[in-house]
Amino acid sequence: MQSTVRFIRKNLLAFFFSLFILLIINLIVFIYLGYQTVKIDESIIAPNTLNSQLIEQVNQSGSSIIIDEESLVILRENKIWAMVIDDETGTVIWSEDLPEEIPTYYSRKDIALFTRYYLKDYPVFTYVNDKGLLVLGYPKDSYGKIPINAFPLLLLRNLPRNLIYYLIFNLIIVFIIYMVSKRKLLKSIYPITNAICEISSGEKIQLEEKGDLLDIKTAINKTSKQLRQRDSMRMNWIAGISHDIRTPLSLIIGYGNRLSQSKNLNEKERKELRLIQVNSTQIQDLVSNLNLASELEYNLIPMERKSISIIKILREIIVYYMNYEDQDLYNFDFVSDSFSSSTMIYGDAKLLERAFRNLILNSMKHNPRGCQIQIEITINANEIIIDISDNGVGVSNDRLNSLNSSVAESIKENNRTEKSHGLGLLIVKQIIELHQGSVTFSSLENHGFNTRITLPS
Repeated sequence: MQSTVRFIRKNLLAFFFSLFILLIINLIVFIYLGYQTVKIDESIIAPNTLNSQLIEQVNQSGSSIIIDEESLVILRENKIWAMVIDDETGTVIWSEDLPEEIPTYYSRKDIALFTRYYLKDYPVFTYVNDKGLLVLGYPKDSYGKIPINAFPLLLLRNLPRNLIYYLIFNLIIVFIIYMVSKRKLLKSIYPITNAICEISSGEKIQLEEKGDLLDIKTAINKTSKQLRQRDSMRMNWIAGISHDIRTPLSLIIGYGNRLSQSKNLNEKERKELRLIQVNSTQIQDLVSNLNLASELEYNLIPMERKSISIIKILREIIVYYMNYEDQDLYNFDFVSDSFSSSTMIYGDAKLLERAFRNLILNSMKHNPRGCQIQIEITINANEIIIDISDNGVGVSNDRLNSLNSSVAESIKENNRTEKSHGLGLLIVKQIIELHQGSVTFSSLENHGFNTRITLPS
C-alpha cells in the first residue's frame, strides 16, 4: 500500500511539473505569436502616429488644408484615405483618396455612429483639430473595432481576481480528470499487485483477462497455472515415494513385532531388533510428517472447523503421555486458572491436537533422559495463549532464529539440515497459521525450550 501511495505521489508531482512546463511553453508561444503579429502590423502605420504627423499640417492658418508630399506618400503606400469634416456644416472640406462610396456630408448622428463603428465597412479613426474632425480610413481588412468600449467598473476591478479563480478552477478540473484516469489505471494495477503477492504463496491466481494491462494479466495467469502444475507434480511425487516407502516399512515393522514375540532370541539379537523397530517407527513418523507438511503447504487439508475447547484437548493429550511407556522420565505440569468454556475457539480439533502432540514429542525426543514439561494457558483480551515448555537441553541461538523464521524459510531450513527439530515444528507453525494464530519459539541453550502459541478466541 505504501508503494501505491508513493506511486500516486510521484505521478502527481510529475503531473504538476508537466502542467507548469506546459504553462511556460504556452506563455512563450503566446509572447512569440504576439511579437510576430505586432511585427507584421508594423507594415501599416498606426493611426496615432499618422495623426501626429498630419495634425500640425491640418491646423495650419488659413482656410485651406495643404498636406506635404511625404505625408501623402505615406497615405498612398498604406492605402489610407483621409478627410476633414467641418464642425458647423458637416461637409468634407478636405480629403485624400476618398473612396466613391464615402459621403461628403455628415450629420451629427452620422459622425456619432461611424466614430464608434465603421464607415462603409472601413475602420476609421477620428481626431479633433482646429479645422474640424480629421477622419483616417484604413483598409477594410486592417483593423477590427470593438463596438462597446465601456465596461462596468466592478467588472474591471474584479478582473485580476476572477482570472485567478478561473485559473484555479481550470486546474481543479484538470486535476479531477487526471485522478479519474489515474483511478482507472490503479483499478487495473491493484489486482495485479495482489496477484503477484499471492502467487509466491502458491495461491491460485485467475485474473480477468480484459481491460488495461491485458498482457500482464495473461502472463500472471499463465505463470500461476505453471507453478500450480509444478507443485502438483511435486506433491504427487512425494505421495508416491511415501507410498512406496510405507509398503516395505509396514512389512519390516510387522515382522519385527512378530520376531519380538520369539523366545529363541538372545540378548544381543533382542537389542538389535529393538533398534530396527525404533528406527522403523521414526521413518514411519517421518513419512507421515512429510505428507502432512506437503498437504498443509499446498492447502490440501480439508478443515473441519467447529467450536472446540483448548483445555479439553490439552488435558486429553497430557493423560495420554502420562501413560506413555517412558512415563517415569517425564513430569507434566498443567497450569490454567481458566474455565473450559473460556478457551473455546473455532478450529479443527484434529489438526490442533496434532500440533500440541508434536510440541510435547519434540521435548521428549530432544531430552531422552527426561525433563519437566509444563503446559500453561492464559487468556489475554481476545487471545488464548498456550505456553508449552521444558527444562531440557534447549537449542542454540542460530537454530532458534531459524525456527522463528517464516514457514517458507523453515521449509528451506528443513531441506538443508538432515537432523534438526524436523518437520514437527514446521507442521505446528503451518497448523497454527491456518487458525490465524502465531507461534514463537524461545530458548536458552541447556536451559530449556519454550513454544508460545497465540490463537484468536
